[in-house]
This record gives sequence, structure tokens and C-alpha cells, in this order.
Amino acid sequence: MIATTHGIGRNWLSSVLARVLRGHVACSVDLGAILESDFNGALSQKLLAVVDEAHEGMDGASRWKHGKTLRRILRKTWR
Repeated sequence: MIATTHGIGRNWLSSVLARVLRGHVACSVDLGAILESDFNGALSQKLLAVVDEAHEGMDGASRWKHGKTLRRILRKTWR
């Protein structure tokens, strides 16, 4: 779930899902570190990954650094 406004209950929802799906949720995932590394063991066999904040760089070259990588991974996963 991606939202541009604060206070709509995303954190509450993720905490409920983490309890319901105990053992199958990766909480507080550092998205930047996962996308820059070849090792994704923290996400192995998980049904849900909770990323608290995802920020992209504001300057030219690094502005969309992780966006393309994330799209590639998600497209490969959902096929």
C-alpha cells in the first residue's frame, strides 16, 4: 500500500498483519539495502514485507535509482 497522506492507518494494518501472519512477515525492511545487495535472505519465504519509508534521491542521476530495480523484481515475482 502506497499513500501520500499521513494518518490513514498503514502502520496499524501492518502490525495486525504481522501478528496474523507471524513468521511470514519481514518487518522494517530497508528497501535501499535490499535493492543494492544480491542477498535477499531477509525476504526469503515471506508473504509480506513492511517498508516504513522509501526515499529516492533528489538529484539527477540517483533520483530514480531504486525504482527501476524494484519494478524489475516485482514484475519477475508476479509472473
